[in-house]
Amino acid sequence: MIAWFARNGVAANLILFAVIGAGLWTLWTDRVPLEVYQDTPSRFVSINVPYPASSPEETEETIILKIEEALQPVGGIKQILSRAGSSGGTVNIEVNEGADPRQVMDDAKVRLDAIPNFPAMAERPIIQVDDSFHSVITVILSAEMAEGELSRLGEQVRDELASLPGISHAELTGVREQEIAVEIPEANLRKHGLTLDMVSQAIRETAIDLPAGVVRTDSGDVSLRTRGRAYTGEDFAKIPVVTRPDGTRLTLGEIARIEDGFEETPLALKLNGRRCVMITVMREGRQNAITIGNRVKDYIASSEENLPDGVQLDYWNDRSKIVKGRIDLLWQNAQSSIILVFICVGLFLRLEAVIWIAVGMIMSFLGAIALMPYTGVTINLSSLMGFILVLGIVVDDAIVVSESCDHYRRTGLDPMTAAIEGTRRMAVPVTFGVLTTVVAFLPMAFDATDWGSMFRPIAVVFVTVLLIAIVETKLILPSHLAHPFLGRAGDILAPVHRVTGRILGGFVRRVYLPSIGFCVR
Repeated sequence: MIAWFARNGVAANLILFAVIGAGLWTLWTDRVPLEVYQDTPSRFVSINVPYPASSPEETEETIILKIEEALQPVGGIKQILSRAGSSGGTVNIEVNEGADPRQVMDDAKVRLDAIPNFPAMAERPIIQVDDSFHSVITVILSAEMAEGELSRLGEQVRDELASLPGISHAELTGVREQEIAVEIPEANLRKHGLTLDMVSQAIRETAIDLPAGVVRTDSGDVSLRTRGRAYTGEDFAKIPVVTRPDGTRLTLGEIARIEDGFEETPLALKLNGRRCVMITVMREGRQNAITIGNRVKDYIASSEENLPDGVQLDYWNDRSKIVKGRIDLLWQNAQSSIILVFICVGLFLRLEAVIWIAVGMIMSFLGAIALMPYTGVTINLSSLMGFILVLGIVVDDAIVVSESCDHYRRTGLDPMTAAIEGTRRMAVPVTFGVLTTVVAFLPMAFDATDWGSMFRPIAVVFVTVLLIAIVETKLILPSHLAHPFLGRAGDILAPVHRVTGRILGGFVRRVYLPSIGFCVR
């Protein structure tokens, strides 16, 4: 194969251009997501049961323990973490590695539906697989205004951010949950002969939306629905509590004080002394972290003119900046490596060999990028670290093969024969040298644990780059060395080579060989 590819430069160049083209096409079409950390499937299922006005002890006894008992027969569960609070309970299920979280969720839902005696005031359990969202950047909205107005403005900004191209998830945080408080003095209840149960029953029966059936007509079916759900304090004030025989009604607003506000949980979020809310923009799936960060910053810059006076938009926790920094570091290291290769290798080898060594390094990197969609690795902090680590190793094999070919060429062989014999001479040691490194990284590449998911991209990138480098040095590089394209200009550094050769030869004869002989003896 070495000889065949050396004599057929078209085949070697086709492989070279195909690999480089595939890598560039993968980058150009964004087939590889650009993110901060490697996206891993969630292994957690959460069960949330709201239970207003309860104590943690009551929540544990009447909800948490019953859920834990019901989950005992469910398979695939590694551990269960439960928390009981004053407003409900949460049960988090960690699924075993290799188990399907959605299958565990379905089995758990069947068990939960079979629990007959939850407290009457407890809401239905909410069970879901924790979605895999990753924070990219956080937008801060600050202003000196009332909490309700700031919350509504934050919702508007959140919706506008979520509607931007390439952004599908934005979450508003730093605001308290809205709550409508209904306070009825005991004197009012006695005056009208009411109890709290009667009032709450009236609210439940009235403030709801009800389907009223379907009317079939010649032009189609018409769905009927009674819309009575109350959303604001004014809506609740109009709810009839008592309807008298003469047609008059006693409304909730006549006997109760209704406050349309926020829950009493203390929460104070401020930026430079001013009240603020946060909108966390996240990425999911194949979305690009750097693109999301840039679009959010463009939105902040363009929306300042449309905001009310005194309102300020800013951003912090920009994690896309971390990815940019790692990419810049990789690019700087690649530039430095190519320059050092030209300088160091150019002192001893022909200029053509130096050029093809640099081309081979580029091919190995782009080939690894082209394989990323099929290896399940994205461009993130871990995979970029793998590129940085392998950067100093990938050129070693090409240097060794090029020097071997150059040695045979200096003995008087023609370029074709020198390329074939030089590559054959180093094929076995170079191949096994690479394979030992690959074997050392394989356990990390197949590590499926949560901790191993951080290091798997490093190993996958390392292994793919080195394996592509083997193909390049054994099949493509010999063809290029066998077909010189610079002619006499390829040996333009011959005077430098003679000087460095004498220096290196003197070092080998006077220091290296005597040291080797001493150590062997």
